[in-house]
Amino acid sequence: MKAWPWMLAATAALSAAAVQTVRLRSDATESVEREWLRQALEVPVREAREVLRHGDGADVPDWAAFVHEPSLMLDSKDRLYVSPGGGAPRVRVLDEDGAFVRYVGRRGNGPGEFMFIGRMGLAGDTLWIMGEERTSFFDMEGVHLKTEPTVRPYPGRPRTYGLGDGWTRPLGDGRALYGAPHPDDEPYERENVPLMVGPRTTTGGRDTVAFVPSPRGMAIEGVAVSHSFPPVKLSPLYSPLADGQGVAVASWTADKPGEVALRYFGLTGEVSSEHVLGFPVRELSPKTRERFIDEAVDKTRAMWEFHRKHFDNVPSDLRAAVVDGLKYLPDHYSPVDAMFATQDDRIWLRATVVDGEGGDWYVVGPEGRVEFRVRPPPGVSFEAARRNRVWGVGKGYLDVAYIALYELLPPQQGKEGTE
Repeated sequence: MKAWPWMLAATAALSAAAVQTVRLRSDATESVEREWLRQALEVPVREAREVLRHGDGADVPDWAAFVHEPSLMLDSKDRLYVSPGGGAPRVRVLDEDGAFVRYVGRRGNGPGEFMFIGRMGLAGDTLWIMGEERTSFFDMEGVHLKTEPTVRPYPGRPRTYGLGDGWTRPLGDGRALYGAPHPDDEPYERENVPLMVGPRTTTGGRDTVAFVPSPRGMAIEGVAVSHSFPPVKLSPLYSPLADGQGVAVASWTADKPGEVALRYFGLTGEVSSEHVLGFPVRELSPKTRERFIDEAVDKTRAMWEFHRKHFDNVPSDLRAAVVDGLKYLPDHYSPVDAMFATQDDRIWLRATVVDGEGGDWYVVGPEGRVEFRVRPPPGVSFEAARRNRVWGVGKGYLDVAYIALYELLPPQQGKEGTE
């Protein structure tokens, strides 16, 4: 790891006294795969039965019209917040029954206004919405409270858009989660950059909670630093806790690709608990690697041809450049490929889909035990849940995005089984 002169991070110690470990994989001679199969049989199954859907019908109201797949989250009263994607400047709020309540934000440059919306989240009982270079805060009734300049991970560092400037997500108590930018000097090489928590100010230290590979996918020298093709999710995954009082990090290593360490960090970077889960993994075959290369060549060709016409020092052999750009591919698929935190202190982890198999969501309770698993409907990604209900995003007729609410039931109570 490079020693960056502008780095403010102080790595948080993983004190053994502060870590409570719940091991779900045997440390004996059983393989991760065999242990996982045993666990899977013991994990209760829940069926997702659709209750309502908004977005892909005829003559839908404006608030339910989605050009892009929206982002979703729930507050402690089961109200759903919908960011419609594509930079649209208003967040939709629905009640617990899925009825429209209000918009938050509007187009403009004034207080509580946006030209586009990037991210949203909760910090306790405050909603934050991030626009360009500033973040607006609202109460739970949608009243604008204040707007702050968005503090980048390393204040005062020159902006380098081609390499990325890192990112910020507000947390509670005036804190924030920070993703560091890639170093300037070797833009095409993968570096481990810190994921940090710290004050939402230009002064004060940052505490490192994990290290994130950058770029996470592929960067082709001479074509584009920002271009990334991530055929395999890389460790770690992370999610702010739903109430904004910390962050959860799910990580795994190359020597133990089936063990997922789920760690919870507080607002000052301390570890509050750690749980080790077992997941099945599959190796990347030579045939799969060739498929990834072919796909990356297709995705990159137009950009490569543009750079060849207008710039020097662009590789003449696109396929060779792609192979070099994918040199960091791991030997295995990731055990999980998505996660989110809920208001009832649960973490939802999705097992990676490989050749149409997998994709079940495993719900980890506050004590680190997998409480149940859910297989989503085809083409649906779950994004927000609480108790026995979960909201998902999908695409329907003519590839139009929609949101849907599902009730979680034992299989025998649903219309169709999941097995």
